[in-house]
Amino acid sequence: MPAHYCGIAALKPTTGLVPGTGAYGLVGGLTDARSQVGPMARFVADLVLVLPLLVGPDGIDSGVVPVPLSKRTPKLKDLKVAWYADDGMAKPTHAIAAVVRSAVHALADAGSEVTEARPPGLYEAHQVTLGYWGDKRMSHERLFKRWDAFRSGMLGFMSGFDLIVSPVAPDIAPPYRAKIIPAHLFSYTIPYSLSGNPCVVVRAGTSPEGLPIGVQVVARNWHDDVALRAAHAIERALGGWRPASVVG
Repeated sequence: MPAHYCGIAALKPTTGLVPGTGAYGLVGGLTDARSQVGPMARFVADLVLVLPLLVGPDGIDSGVVPVPLSKRTPKLKDLKVAWYADDGMAKPTHAIAAVVRSAVHALADAGSEVTEARPPGLYEAHQVTLGYWGDKRMSHERLFKRWDAFRSGMLGFMSGFDLIVSPVAPDIAPPYRAKIIPAHLFSYTIPYSLSGNPCVVVRAGTSPEGLPIGVQVVARNWHDDVALRAAHAIERALGGWRPASVVG
């Protein structure tokens, strides 16, 4: 969400790919399976450069899996892309929805096969997260049972698609020090924190107010390179990062 609000690119790697050692406010390891640290930069190419420096076991974070990065550059032709502009909980603004469609068109133009489809269990992911946060009464056994069922559902959905493209949030950055936080502000990102899928956010448009709009590109677990490749194509087609205008 910071990348969406600020108009930059960011990568949330597959959970377990990058150690969380030293990250502020994160427990790390197997006890913090929702959290994953990753880089932010102006351009997707910068994310590609830095990722190999971050991955792999460090001897401290017990949740890291020694999965090597692919050395091949994935091709966009014939990739199967699911996309949705509305998750059914937080209705996006017209500008947000339009930018998502523009990003999907960019991937279609690059040869990807795009289908409007929404993963199952998005509302369930929100309920599980409320239980995780302690905002909904739920036993630990029930929490992890529902969490695991959601992850299995996501695995099944992703078996038919290489990528998911969606909004990052229903609206642009809120006013400074805004006190009103919509109930489903995080509903577009929460599912992929629970599932652990790699996500890349890239700027793909601008709101009527002149603020940046990002889109979220989600890939199968351990296919971070595919998400990065698709995000780079979107960036190249739609402009990506640009300097903020100076207000006099």
